[in-house]
Amino acid sequence: MAYVGNCINSFDVETGSCSLSEFVDVSDFAVQDETAVEISKQEFDSYVNTTGCFDEYYRYQSGLLVSYEYAKDIHYFFRRDK
Repeated sequence: MAYVGNCINSFDVETGSCSLSEFVDVSDFAVQDETAVEISKQEFDSYVNTTGCFDEYYRYQSGLLVSYEYAKDIHYFFRRDK
C-alpha cells in the first residue's frame, strides 16, 4: 500500500491547530509523538517513495508514517493513499 505526503506546514502558527485529522493540535501531536515507534529506513522506504534523506523514521498508532530531518527541524507526514 502506497503512502502520500505533502509539503505544507500542518500546524497553524497562531492557534497550534493541525490540518491533519490525526492530530487536534500541536499538543496532541507531542503526546502521540511520545508513543510513536521508530522504524528503519528500509521499512519506511517499503511504503513511501521519496528521494528525501531523513534522520529518523516513525510509525504512529494512527498508521501515519513520519520522517524527521534534524538540520531543518521538520517532521514530514505520510498517510495511506486511498
